[in-house]
Amino acid sequence: MRRRSSGSATEEDDDSSAIPDAPAPPAPASLSPEHGDKRLDDLTTYTPRTSTDGVAKERRRNNETVARASLTKSRIWSEPHTAPTSEKDTQRKMMDNMDIIPDDMAESYGRRRSRWRNPWSLSTLTVGVLVAALVLLAAILQSFFYTQLDPKGCAMSRMWAAYVKYEDFDTEHTRFASKYSLYQYREGGIDEDARVKGVPVLFIPGNAGSYKQVRSLAAEAAYHFHDHIQNDPYALADGKRALDFFSVDFNEDITAFHGQTLLDQAEYLNDAVAYILSLYHNPARSARSPELPDPSSVIIVGHSMGGIVARTMLTMSNYQANSVNTIITLSAPHARPPVSFDSDIVSTYKTINDYWRQAYSQRWANDNPLWHVTLISIAGGGLDNVVPSDYASISSLVPETHGFTVFTASIPHVWTGMDHLAITWCDQFRKSVIRALFKKFFLTGLEDIAEKTLPHKDPKTLLTLEDNSNSIISQGERLVLRSFGQQRKPKAYLLPVPPQGAPEGRKFTLLTDQKIDATEENGKLEVLFCSVFPLQAGQSAAIFSMDMDLSGDSSGSTRLACKNAASDVIHLPASTKNSQFPFDNAQPFSYLQYDLEDLADHQFIAVVDKAVEHTNGWVLAEFMALILRKQFKVYDETDFTKNDLLLGSQDTFFWFLVPLFGLMCTGFCVAINYTTLVILHIFGAIYSWYTEANYNFFNYCHTILVLMIWILPINLPVLVVWVRNLAVHWLTPFSSHHNILSIMPFILLVETLSTGRMVPRVTNRFRYFTNILLFGLAGYAAIYGVTYAYLLHHIANILCAWLVCIHLSSTSLITVSRNLGQRFDSRRGDAPGGGHVKKRP
Repeated sequence: MRRRSSGSATEEDDDSSAIPDAPAPPAPASLSPEHGDKRLDDLTTYTPRTSTDGVAKERRRNNETVARASLTKSRIWSEPHTAPTSEKDTQRKMMDNMDIIPDDMAESYGRRRSRWRNPWSLSTLTVGVLVAALVLLAAILQSFFYTQLDPKGCAMSRMWAAYVKYEDFDTEHTRFASKYSLYQYREGGIDEDARVKGVPVLFIPGNAGSYKQVRSLAAEAAYHFHDHIQNDPYALADGKRALDFFSVDFNEDITAFHGQTLLDQAEYLNDAVAYILSLYHNPARSARSPELPDPSSVIIVGHSMGGIVARTMLTMSNYQANSVNTIITLSAPHARPPVSFDSDIVSTYKTINDYWRQAYSQRWANDNPLWHVTLISIAGGGLDNVVPSDYASISSLVPETHGFTVFTASIPHVWTGMDHLAITWCDQFRKSVIRALFKKFFLTGLEDIAEKTLPHKDPKTLLTLEDNSNSIISQGERLVLRSFGQQRKPKAYLLPVPPQGAPEGRKFTLLTDQKIDATEENGKLEVLFCSVFPLQAGQSAAIFSMDMDLSGDSSGSTRLACKNAASDVIHLPASTKNSQFPFDNAQPFSYLQYDLEDLADHQFIAVVDKAVEHTNGWVLAEFMALILRKQFKVYDETDFTKNDLLLGSQDTFFWFLVPLFGLMCTGFCVAINYTTLVILHIFGAIYSWYTEANYNFFNYCHTILVLMIWILPINLPVLVVWVRNLAVHWLTPFSSHHNILSIMPFILLVETLSTGRMVPRVTNRFRYFTNILLFGLAGYAAIYGVTYAYLLHHIANILCAWLVCIHLSSTSLITVSRNLGQRFDSRRGDAPGGGHVKKRP
């Protein structure tokens, strides 16, 4: 029931004092009286969405409303009370005051909504997260490039390289002859004969590597044989020969990004190994001595991804059994692929690692196809920024009897870290590789698996001492020498070996700053492990090659049959007050270490001071108690665990990395978002000076763009490999996970967005499915994004398919509702607009 005007003077005064509203748009002439009031109210409250002039008019209208409300409020409180106010007047004033609140709330909500729709809006929390992420990133980069760096101590290597290409290794031997090539290295001025004559060694370059990287190792091998082995008749009689280095030109293929390329290289290398071994059977190609057997296997040296290709060779169908016996890898990522953008590279890694683990888990050697293979993984350490050292570990792949992992900083006489490329040319390192006897020269000798030569040697030194010698150290005491040659003649200090199972000692250790002499060397110090002579009845002293008589003129003497310990000496970097780096050109410390079980056949350890004049130096020797060592060994023993994620989740110490990385990832997303906005607005300004924008649709398209930008790096590497194959004229297609189903949802979504329609709102239970997909994508990227990055493309693909379904379902529902409405109206004879239309007679 409508309240009619009372016609009082108060009402007339109030009406005359009010600021008139903006004129409402006239109602359409076709509206009927029944619907006219409702349509007029709708038209009066309508607010344009996109027009700039409409927004300005609406803002002026809101200001006029607030001004009118404030004037009305001031008129009520300033008018004199000349007459008592009636009940109707009081109700009317209360209604006028209540109308002020919705206007203020509408204005405040409008301002907040305009900020929400503005893509450039930044909250204080967003700015704080962005600044914190940039500060953390700057701190990490500063620490990575300028602090906590290992010193660089590699010396440059020199060579005179010459390469011989095998043109006859063509399509008759391999189907990849038109893409790859095989070369042999020869050192100019040293060995220029192209015929094979020694032990075959095959070098495999890494990702985008060159076959010429073999030159450092091959040159050192040529010089080592020319300067040392060739002039040693005993070494030649033992069958030692030069190393024939071969290398493969992969046209700098990008192996790390594509699994099929890795398999192609492994197949080609198996064919190359068969061809190399066949060269030694060809008299025209071989200069090998007929007295020596032809080689039946090759040694493989692989750099970076070349090491993974070498391990893949043994899993291929064209691999000849026992054609590879030793694999040395330099900075190779064995544990996991360096990038996981391609599903083939991830599955290939899994197949290779499972094959190696299963082979070495066999109970009998006959069931192990890799029982004859030795794998050595060498890591560069902290200076290698391409392949982390954790990736180079093979502890979960091969047992200690068939391989090990070692850092260049711990290799004797190298003692320095190396970057990813320096490991192929570092002079100290290449000398150790060429002279390597594997565990002897690569490992420090302190490992549990390090073998000692002492138990396998025969006594070669006969030591004669005085009977009244007082140089026998008591059980449990330590031998300490602070100088040499105090008595101006050689002197022996004897340490008795404790009996087996004695509680006072379980390990013998000796450390000195002097070089420990081998048999017949004339130095200052010699260490012998001795037993009372004769060892057996009737044994003659003529079997000894060295007779060391320290008895002098004494009538009584004791003779000991001794073994020299120089072959088991462990070299450690010198640590003195003048030492600065481990790789300094200083005399290293000499260290000996034996378990008591290795000394079961000996009664004494003789430390012989052979100096005849007083010189500086020191020696520390003792039988060390192992109580503390045993406690640490038991403490360190844990059950076997396998964790290929390498996220630090096994140690609670790294708990802070989760919120730290989460903060940084959020900040990076903000930075990428506003960077994209800047680029879009620059291109928008170039394309058009003025556009009418729908903020919701703009933000929606911008979000999809940012999502695709994050997914783009996953798809680029395969495209790079494809372009690379075209560049080398290799037109054979290769498999890829990017099939039509993997890209169709993206295409359909972009096509849907090109129509300009906003994604409809999902109000039923299916709206949670969108949240599940988005949170699932974020959670998977945080946990498995590094290990299985290629699956992020598929999750984003499912998300795009879901958005396309929302678009299509809304379009179909609108079309069906329109058709049903038109049919219903046509049956009733009403116009689509719902109004009355005058029919023509």
